[in-house]
Amino acid sequence: MRIVRIRIPRGHGGSRTDGQQDATDARVRACCVNHRSETLQSGEKALTVQPPAFFSSVISAGAILTGFCGSFLAFRIQREASYYRQPALNYDNEDARDIYIGLSHFSLPFLLLIIASVGALFFGVLLPLFGIAGVSNALVAPGVTVAGLGASAVVLCGYFWSELSHYEILRGKLINDAAERRRARPIVFAMALLVLVVVGIVWRTGLLP
Repeated sequence: MRIVRIRIPRGHGGSRTDGQQDATDARVRACCVNHRSETLQSGEKALTVQPPAFFSSVISAGAILTGFCGSFLAFRIQREASYYRQPALNYDNEDARDIYIGLSHFSLPFLLLIIASVGALFFGVLLPLFGIAGVSNALVAPGVTVAGLGASAVVLCGYFWSELSHYEILRGKLINDAAERRRARPIVFAMALLVLVVVGIVWRTGLLP
């Protein structure tokens, strides 16, 4: 915090005339304006230094989400490729060839996964790289990066939801099996207890507010 000291002139006998009072008021206003201008300029300098540090931090999250999407995308492409054609081996003449099946299809979950992958790569890797390089415009901005990366994460969650709904995993017999629930119940309770223990340890160390 900067302290501004203003020297106020006094007239004869310690009393100030009207002219001196006006001059003092003008000096006070001018000093306040100059101090506010210097504060704003220092704030603008801080803002210009902040985005590169932000992009350096957010690129790690973007790279993790991009790699996560890339792994699932490679798995999905491999699965659809196996429905497109499969190798067949003739043991009599030891001949092998590709057999065309043509059962691959472009589904809605596959589209969501592609959108999430492209969004994570663009907003989580490419834009932060331009930000670290010093590029500053309406697109290379922290708000755009956060919004795009968050939207990509939401679309990725939509991909998992679509897959679970497509294969009816949430309505499978495993949930309705009473014996399986009894076997899994101690494991669930043990994991919940371990989570509470970990949170308690972190809280005792003072890392949590």
